[in-house]
Amino acid sequence: MSQPIDLTLENFNEVMQGELPVIIDFWAPWCGPCLQFGPFFAQVAPQFSDRVVFAKVNTQNETVLGQRYAIRSIPTVAVFHKDREFARFSGVMSPLQLHQWLERVLEDIANTPDEPAPKAEAKAVDPRVNWGFKY
Repeated sequence: MSQPIDLTLENFNEVMQGELPVIIDFWAPWCGPCLQFGPFFAQVAPQFSDRVVFAKVNTQNETVLGQRYAIRSIPTVAVFHKDREFARFSGVMSPLQLHQWLERVLEDIANTPDEPAPKAEAKAVDPRVNWGFKY
């Protein structure tokens, strides 16, 4: 795809389960920096159309997706591949900066073994340890 697609809860899983990495611009229509960055994001998309899926999430409408990925400021851009987040930045980049950043991220993805993302494991807490609480 040469232009960013709009991600919603309805199409999110389908897009994220594809073979290509996905770069997502989390934004909102009331956000000035988001409106400044949007055209830059769209400008860079065609240059990577055979290697990356470019997508946008309107966090005003898709609050669940914003919360799922702990989006605290916008614009935030994150790159995902095979259920794993590889990189993230918040703020505005120029088209050249975005292009260079994404090339580095794609290199990291290419050099990462094809393993599932590690799962967090709950560890038992030793009840004899006093963690500074007064009993």
